Amino acid sequence: MTDPVPMPRKRSIVDLGPLENELVSEAKKQKHIPSLEEMGKVGAEAVNKQYEDVARQFENLGHETRNHVAKLEATIANCYKDLKKIEDAIAGVHDAGKRIELIIADAALFSQDVNDIVDAVIKKVRE
Repeated sequence: MTDPVPMPRKRSIVDLGPLENELVSEAKKQKHIPSLEEMGKVGAEAVNKQYEDVARQFENLGHETRNHVAKLEATIANCYKDLKKIEDAIAGVHDAGKRIELIIADAALFSQDVNDIVDAVIKKVRE
């Protein structure tokens, strides 16, 4: 059995560059070398600030996502309303088609009756 290949380490989402800059600028302001405790405090504050910024970004993404979902829900609701209108229109066309079919059937019967009367009259005239 071979040893597993080590996975490369992922970079932290925390950028330590600003932390280093902040520590250096803080040291220059105070004109003394900060103690380990002071550096830790400044470092912890910088890391906390970055995590808070990331958290705010996720919050904003959550709000945007909720807004997009609400818009999609409204669009879907409008689509269902439009589909209902289309279904109603189709039903109206079917009903109109049935009425027209009955009118044509009545006209055909009436036409047949007229033909029968005309044939009877012609037959009587020829007699």
